[in-house]
Amino acid sequence: MNKNTYTIVIIYLLMMLIGIIENVKGPLILSIKTFYSVDYTMMGLFLSVGSLGFILSTFLEGF
Repeated sequence: MNKNTYTIVIIYLLMMLIGIIENVKGPLILSIKTFYSVDYTMMGLFLSVGSLGFILSTFLEGF
């Protein structure tokens, strides 16, 4: 395998890892909410900021 193949495999593995992390956040919302004693507004802000940060970093890395 050449260097480009390794790079592509690493990129796909990282995207899978990001997908797993994003899918785990959903079921853990209630546990995180009760552990930190925050309301649903803060949880919504937490999820929104995380998603916007991911979108912004993906957009900026494309250039």
